[in-house]
Amino acid sequence: MKKYIFILLVLLSISTYGFAQSFEDFQKYSFPNNGKKNILILISDEIPSFNDVKNEFINSVQGDYNYFVVNFKGDRKYLGEVASAVLSKKVDLVVTIGSMALEAVVGKVNAPIVFSMVIDYKKFGIDKYKNVAGVSVVLPSESVFYNLKALIPNVSKVGVICSEKYYKEFLEGDVATLRGIGIELKQYVVSSPSEFKKAFYSASKESDLIWMVPDTMVLDKENISFFLQESLKSYIPNVVFSENFVIAGGFFSVSLSYPSIGSQLGIMVRKILEDKEMPSNIGIVPPVGTYTAINKKYLGKMKFGVNEFMLGSIDKVIE
Repeated sequence: MKKYIFILLVLLSISTYGFAQSFEDFQKYSFPNNGKKNILILISDEIPSFNDVKNEFINSVQGDYNYFVVNFKGDRKYLGEVASAVLSKKVDLVVTIGSMALEAVVGKVNAPIVFSMVIDYKKFGIDKYKNVAGVSVVLPSESVFYNLKALIPNVSKVGVICSEKYYKEFLEGDVATLRGIGIELKQYVVSSPSEFKKAFYSASKESDLIWMVPDTMVLDKENISFFLQESLKSYIPNVVFSENFVIAGGFFSVSLSYPSIGSQLGIMVRKILEDKEMPSNIGIVPPVGTYTAINKKYLGKMKFGVNEFMLGSIDKVIE
């Protein structure tokens, strides 16, 4: 009987901690009084990459802290109640995954906040708060193009279609670095999604390769579909930011390693809770670890040759 009780307790522990629950469940919950720090993990929506981050984070801290996982599943209903719950439940630190989760707590709680999977985190005025640290989801440009140059050494002129805001915040500071590795970055600035197609045709004529960046002011579903279909139809070399886009017709991607982001969050949390480091001193750090994918349909049909030897180092080849 004791054996079955033990198994039941383990299963209850897994259901409480390992899987995301609703905010209503958290309101009814009490952290165990075992001397461990309490962590609340907030997830914006049921997205595979968000769960990859969450799972690796839990793996990195499991056993050392009490934690509870809430997934809003895209529902904003309880966002206004999160701050008071953090205080009443004596949460020592909040981990947020996705924009909605960060919105629920930033500027509203005094507990340390560690965030991830937020593209436009600057809109939250992160610099104003000393209790916030995070992992950016924008890969450093040199990380993308070191991988690309190893694969296609002769590429030099890269066109990027983006808004002025995105360029200034994420790309302008990298121009000199890219020039140092033989990449000339040419910006095609657009102010709305409606201008994307015209910019694409200009970039395809004037550049060796087109780089798709995660600029939400420019990209919508229609433009993403257009980009992938037109690139594959004419075998226009391109770099996209997701393996899924390579599967859908893109040529090459250097994307985030989501488990690595989870590990980075774990390191940050330990620095804050164990070493008493201020979150603002940690700041917003770039993601570490990349995952590369290539679409084999392009090979032999582009104007540039591919270093066949380097194909063996690609994480995934799409046939």
